[in-house]
Amino acid sequence: MALILDSLANNLSYNVKLSKMIGVISSAYISAICCFLNKDNRNSEDSDFTINRSYITNISGLTKEEQLEAENILTHLKLIKVTKEASLDKLKLDPQSIVDLIKETDLDKINSIRESISNLRPASSLDAKEAKRKAIFENLKKCIHIQNEELSQAYKKWIDGVCGNPNGFLSSSSIEIFQKNIDNYAKGNLTVALDLLEIATVGGYRDASWAINEYEKRKPKFTIQQPQPLRPVFNNEEQF
Repeated sequence: MALILDSLANNLSYNVKLSKMIGVISSAYISAICCFLNKDNRNSEDSDFTINRSYITNISGLTKEEQLEAENILTHLKLIKVTKEASLDKLKLDPQSIVDLIKETDLDKINSIRESISNLRPASSLDAKEAKRKAIFENLKKCIHIQNEELSQAYKKWIDGVCGNPNGFLSSSSIEIFQKNIDNYAKGNLTVALDLLEIATVGGYRDASWAINEYEKRKPKFTIQQPQPLRPVFNNEEQF
């Protein structure tokens, strides 16, 4: 198995059969990773390692965008695992799965792999769309004009909660309506307003009525119990 993977690192050659299944860019990316591991005298089954994108570009000509596209496909096929730590991307290779794919002869499986790849959306377009969406939500936080800092932060967390829902969306008008409904229900009670916002944030609710309805169902949980009146103490009784 190690010999098959090491051979991919020679002059950055790539397996033609593999490239026909997963594409030239993805196949070249695997070769570049093998070359990188060979350069550092690492075993292909080592634990996660930091991706050196500049090195990959220098030996393969693959741009960062092309590398991300390859990672999207290879992750989908469970040939690699990519994790993000701060500004670094770490990768773990599954050499056995790569070798098994190279050896695959079942045409139905091969065609199924090709079809699943063709149905993938480009990673770059997904990243760009998500970045644009988050920027819109961050800008919407400017619509929150509340003097109480705790309440203001709660509203901003609510916006993040809605943003965390893939189908969530907001506008300046919907934020204004949401805030008005919260104010009308809470009637100046900060605790009630914060409780409603907590429910809306966790649930990703963009409509205040959903949070209010849930609050009504759970009201006993949020209600602060009043202290019981003290029982009169008579002269002959001990007070506890």
